[in-house]
Amino acid sequence: MVIKIGKDKRVTIYDIAEKIGASPSTVSRVLGNIDYPVSLELRERVLEAAKTMNYHPNLIARNLKKRNSRNIGIIIPSIDNPFYPSVIRGIEDAAYAEDYTFTLCSCDNIDGREETYFKQLTENNVSGIITIFTQPQMASLKSYMKLGGVVLTVHGEKPINKDFISFCFDHQQQAYDATTHLIEYGHRKIAFFIAPLINSIRRLKIEGYKKALAAAGIEFDLRYCYFQEKESSLNYYDNSLESQGGYELAQRMLKDTPEVTGIICMNDMMALGCISGLKESGYSVPQDYSVVGFDDLFFSNLISPKITTVRLEKYKLGQMAVKTIIEAIEKGCEAKQYDLSKYAYLVVRESSGKPR
Repeated sequence: MVIKIGKDKRVTIYDIAEKIGASPSTVSRVLGNIDYPVSLELRERVLEAAKTMNYHPNLIARNLKKRNSRNIGIIIPSIDNPFYPSVIRGIEDAAYAEDYTFTLCSCDNIDGREETYFKQLTENNVSGIITIFTQPQMASLKSYMKLGGVVLTVHGEKPINKDFISFCFDHQQQAYDATTHLIEYGHRKIAFFIAPLINSIRRLKIEGYKKALAAAGIEFDLRYCYFQEKESSLNYYDNSLESQGGYELAQRMLKDTPEVTGIICMNDMMALGCISGLKESGYSVPQDYSVVGFDDLFFSNLISPKITTVRLEKYKLGQMAVKTIIEAIEKGCEAKQYDLSKYAYLVVRESSGKPR
């Protein structure tokens, strides 16, 4: 029997097994030179078929299944975002302690870059891939897992795929807590400053804000939702754009809905710009306006007033992600969802208080 293989198709052990009438496992053992009892005649047939069919082993799949590269791929939205250096430091320290290295990929919101990184990481035989708050390319991740790789995703409220290890945060609850904090101080007219709702995290924050208002019997008013007109640059993550956005939204709010007394900002970069805009217009924080942010960035406890914010334990997140994926690589742990909501919590500082 003759099996014709197209010139663009890689010959596999299954093709060889079909040609000589042997099992794929037997062919694999012979080609892998595994010490397993196979007759000399059958061994020679396997080797001869491999030669005539121009068989070349898939080294990527073989190395991934052996999981001996001791290198992990990390994919993040942008290293310029001040949220991520602490996460990466946690990754570095945990990887170093386990004698692993890592390859860092920053997508920068550029179409196709994440897909390119998946391909490069696979070709470099990384033993595992961690994606952190990105929009993962599902087909690429599934293909990588079929080769024997391990995937861990850090995402929103729910796991993106049951086959991946998932770290989940309840972003809706975080926004609910931030809004409730202002409501408990006595605020009833609360604005929300946010960038365009292009991802699930931002949408969940808006839902948490609306949920907290409803729980307190406060009617949702769309006029109090202020959306930044521009998204970060397509070529790089522009932090100044978010802080400038907070500044500009504060100016719009003072003009359109000055009755607002409390403001929740999408993150601390936006809160920084908001506070600057309010101060420049002659207002005090929190005496005139209370401001709450998210992420607890490095400057949030250094400026005046110090920012009330929802802290996410960034260093701890990096450490846990690496320790979890290494355990899966070395022990073959099954896919599992981890709820890390306890590592995100409100930190009350100087920028929030009772309404004027």
